[in-house]
Amino acid sequence: MEIETYIRQLHHADWTTVRVAIDTLSEINTSEVHTAMLQLLTSPVDHARDGAALVLQEVAYDLAVEPLIISIQYPVNPNNYGTLAYALTNLNCSMYFRNIFMLIVSTTYEAQNHLLSILDEQTFNISEHDIRTAKATLIHFAKTQRRGKDNRVLIRNLIDIIRKHEHTGVNTIQQQEPSHITSNLPTVEEAH
Repeated sequence: MEIETYIRQLHHADWTTVRVAIDTLSEINTSEVHTAMLQLLTSPVDHARDGAALVLQEVAYDLAVEPLIISIQYPVNPNNYGTLAYALTNLNCSMYFRNIFMLIVSTTYEAQNHLLSILDEQTFNISEHDIRTAKATLIHFAKTQRRGKDNRVLIRNLIDIIRKHEHTGVNTIQQQEPSHITSNLPTVEEAH
């Protein structure tokens, strides 16, 4: 079968057919496949969009990081983009700490979990500006979100991520943040 046939199968309503197309396109793994998958990230068909993201993940096509982030930030279907976040977990997101952090506070629970695992497990090139932005975002999120167990857990996880990346020999951070910024990080109890 030709590549176009498998691409058409990504639009199929039956997930088994879509899964076969994902596996086959991942095995083919050519620039033609990569280009077609990047284009499908904006498809209004959920299976096609998710299938394209999974192909890009399976072939570890790191050039898909930015298009995936954009597709999450501006989703075609605001109720269905967890797979797009999941696809990022196998890609090198080292240059996108701030983007991923910002997405966490504006996405669904499913996407948040995938994005949190990326921030927790990958190594990032982080600037002082990235850390300051993450802290400001977290403070704003903590002050404006409704109180609840899920948000408390999310805030605690984000505090831990900021502290981890702030203190783990990140090469591009030249100096410690001034203590007034660090002291402005809310505790989970203060946030709620």
